[in-house]
Amino acid sequence: MGRGNFCASGDLAMQWYIDYDQFTSEDGEYDELFQHEMVNYEMVNQIMKRYPSFWKTNAWIRRDAHALLENKLFYIGIADNENTLAVFISSKDEFGTGRMAIRHFEGYKKGIQKILLELFGEIYVRTSAWTSARITEEETDNAV
Repeated sequence: MGRGNFCASGDLAMQWYIDYDQFTSEDGEYDELFQHEMVNYEMVNQIMKRYPSFWKTNAWIRRDAHALLENKLFYIGIADNENTLAVFISSKDEFGTGRMAIRHFEGYKKGIQKILLELFGEIYVRTSAWTSARITEEETDNAV
């Protein structure tokens, strides 16, 4: 079964899902502070380090999509997604999707996925409206 219903919008968009179990404390309770630290600090800083064109923002770009980073072409953010936290990249599409956005999109997708796998060890990607696939850092290391 799928990992939830959130689907990033924009001409160029991708989302990854992180199980909320990744944010539990040693006693098995959900730890909101740990999630905030891992996502709003670690993930954001890793992305900004890899892609200096992004800067921090704090914008709701949809009712359910909170942008944490942006550059002239894309937003990167999070959304609650039932049992997972969705991390997304979405093109701004203000004047249509230009060649510059198209040229950078695949690199951003690969880089963000690598960062998420390094931080969390496993993530999920949407494969259809009702299904998702699990990706682990170990699987991607062995594929190279």
